[in-house]
This record gives sequence, structure tokens and C-alpha cells, in this order.
Amino acid sequence: MQPISVQPIRKRGRKGFYLETVKLESYELVELLIAEQGVMDTLIQQVLSGNATVGDLRRVSKVYAQKQVQVAQYTGEYTNGRRTLQQILEALMYITPEPI
Repeated sequence: MQPISVQPIRKRGRKGFYLETVKLESYELVELLIAEQGVMDTLIQQVLSGNATVGDLRRVSKVYAQKQVQVAQYTGEYTNGRRTLQQILEALMYITPEPI
């Protein structure tokens, strides 16, 4: 995945630092969601092609479970008010998915 460039916040002090931190954490959530979608797409393609082995399914299942834990953590931050939907949508504008 290409590195994400974040424009520096011009404000100084705690508020500027907080806003920058929130943006970065929102990007992390979006990256996890995109990666999770890539894992599922890979699994679906393998199953539909008939080329999936038990090892493939276990590996994808393990990666998917790890991503689910991370997504649940960030989603919890969204639902408890630490993140806004706007922050997540703004992050989507700057990230382009890359096949896994």
C-alpha cells in the first residue's frame, strides 16, 4: 500500500495535535477495512475457482480474524464518540485500495 501523505495542521498547541492524531487513526481504520475487504475477495475468488485448499482457507481465516479484532477496536472508538463518520469518510478520499 502506498504511504499516506497527511497535510500538516497549521494550528499549534493541543487542539492541532489532537486533530492530527484523530486523522491518522481514522486512516488506520479505513486501511483495515480495505484490507479486510481484500482478504474476503481473495477467499471468495479461491473458493469460486475451486483452487482453495484447507491451508488457504485456514490462512485467510486467521488473517481475517486478526483484521476483525482491529476493526472492532476502531469501530468501538467511533461508536463511543471518539471518532466521527465524517472523519472516516474524509479518510476514504485519500486511500486507494490495493489488491492483497
